[in-house]
Amino acid sequence: MYNPNNTVYFLITNQRLSQDLSLMKKYPNLHFRYLHLEDFFADSPLDDLWKTGSVHRSSWPVSHLSDLLRYLVLYKFGGTYLDTDSISLRSLPEFPNFVGVEYSSIGSLGAGALRFEKGHEIIKKIIERLSTEFDGSQWGWNGPGLLSSVMQESCNVKDLQSWPVSCSQVEIGEQDWFYAVNWRNVDLFFTGNLEYLETAYRNSYIAHIWGSKIRSRRLTAESPLFQLLRKHCPLTASYLIDD
Repeated sequence: MYNPNNTVYFLITNQRLSQDLSLMKKYPNLHFRYLHLEDFFADSPLDDLWKTGSVHRSSWPVSHLSDLLRYLVLYKFGGTYLDTDSISLRSLPEFPNFVGVEYSSIGSLGAGALRFEKGHEIIKKIIERLSTEFDGSQWGWNGPGLLSSVMQESCNVKDLQSWPVSCSQVEIGEQDWFYAVNWRNVDLFFTGNLEYLETAYRNSYIAHIWGSKIRSRRLTAESPLFQLLRKHCPLTASYLIDD
């Protein structure tokens, strides 16, 4: 709805997942693409890491595979990456490169909304360090942890709560940009009302809804989250609840 002039690729790693033709008819700029993992990692800086089996043996193999793929896609092609548990609320910022603070209380950066030009030095450094510093025992290190570390080093930032507006040609958005409601506050999605939730997102480009934290929660037509989704992504909402 909000980025009609952008080509959107929905990346899948399982060929058995069917392409949703109704979505593609509604949004002609949406394309599904299957990634054959061995081929995608082949001849890349992460090929040796992939071949070691470290990702398969990880404590969180799906999450850590996602971390590697998002960075490798940006390394190979450049562009914008968004987690699938995101709701677009308006057009994304037009900066050629951006990241966003995930949790202002500690200053960590999030890896759920990223844009980098192909060949950008930050992505190169992340890929380089992933190839030797991948850690399957820590949930967040290979994604937001490594991003925060590389940006901190590149920006010469001593205090993570004092990020500059930009550095290394990368805009650093405040928490409100992409992560206004932190995962610690997901009750807001199910209690209260839409007006209160929209107030929380008044300065946001997307609503990151923390799928892993809410997957066991019951969504109803009265849930503020469902009402937000119905307003900003009505076709998707129509698949969830028949009201």
